[in-house]
Amino acid sequence: MSTASFCVLSGPGLKGGLQGTHCEFSVEMPSREVQPGGGSELSMHIRGPSKAVISSRPNANGYIVDYFPSEAGEYILTVLCDNDHVPNSPFTVQVEPNPDYKPVGNHLKCSATGPGLKTGSVGKPCLFSVDVKDAGQGKLALALTGPSKTSLTRSDSSSGYEYQFVPKAAGDYTLRITFSDNDIPGSPFHIRISGSKRESNQHLQSFNSNHEEGGAGVQIGVGSGGDPSKCKAFGDGLYHSIALKPTMFYVDCHEAGGGGKLYIRMTGPSKTDLVEVEKGHGFQYTTKAPGNYELVLLFNSEHIPGSPYGVLVDEDPNHQGSYSFPEKVKIHGAGIKGGRRGTRCAFFVDLADAGAGTLSVEIQGPDEAPIQLGKHDNGQTVVSYTPPTRGEYVISVKFSNQDVLGSPFKASVQ
Repeated sequence: MSTASFCVLSGPGLKGGLQGTHCEFSVEMPSREVQPGGGSELSMHIRGPSKAVISSRPNANGYIVDYFPSEAGEYILTVLCDNDHVPNSPFTVQVEPNPDYKPVGNHLKCSATGPGLKTGSVGKPCLFSVDVKDAGQGKLALALTGPSKTSLTRSDSSSGYEYQFVPKAAGDYTLRITFSDNDIPGSPFHIRISGSKRESNQHLQSFNSNHEEGGAGVQIGVGSGGDPSKCKAFGDGLYHSIALKPTMFYVDCHEAGGGGKLYIRMTGPSKTDLVEVEKGHGFQYTTKAPGNYELVLLFNSEHIPGSPYGVLVDEDPNHQGSYSFPEKVKIHGAGIKGGRRGTRCAFFVDLADAGAGTLSVEIQGPDEAPIQLGKHDNGQTVVSYTPPTRGEYVISVKFSNQDVLGSPFKASVQ
């Protein structure tokens, strides 16, 4: 029979206690096990809403165990002797709220590390850890905000906690970590999340000084060849702007050597007007709506240092009304009027001047006609459907939950 089976535990701490107070219980062991040089090892750990510090001190018959829960709730207390559970272990203990408890602790003793505090990608786990082992008693709180609603998951570690989150949208996120209501060192953390997918409610506006087909660039005449790593971009416009306000940034490629082409494009929740205001050097853009945008700077088809940039566009405090303009949506193409059964019908939706919003298309008729949305080379949205049955169909096109001009449309299928 194991030594653990001979241990006797007693005391109120086995059932719980009060938040922010020391909860105690005793562990009585056979006398031979507590003599100097005795052979048994007692170990304990506790898991629950907070990182409850647990410790023990010897007495005449064994040990007095003390733990300090800083949060109310249910905890799981495990007591082992020589790696075997003592009788009734693990214990479920209930810690009651204490309205008079005020957390104490040193937030400066906390630290957060990990790649998930700086960058990440859409749909992939972002990982980081928080070390609180030297901070004393206190409440650890985390708040993550950004373009998408994202949940944090937590697991225990030897020094604190391991966290992860999976962002659903690209852009800039802010993570605030506090201990005893104070920001830990480095908080708030600013996290750049990148993504390769462009949502259906985004638009692409490119700058093309010489109107080259498929291109969006201006050529910098500094010789032949060129090294993208020698290009430099600077200016507040690389990081921040205000909707409807012209914003500047600058690109210097003179040290790149040789002549290359600088391509600039900006994607985000609305159309962006991008113009060159200083030949091959200064650029100005104006967004139509607030949100998170991506600014890409390519030299000879390669990113220059820092690209792509995440640009946070704030609302204009002086702007009255919405940033969405359904009345400026333009629709054209034969498919909006109908077609032939069993064949693909298509029409185009031009959102260039519509501002920020979400496009939705619904088709009702004598039979179900699956809808597909795609992007044309000209940046417009292509809507296609294949009606299986003859008859009259009704096509509803909405932008930001409002009918666009002419919607609903009647389509006749022969």
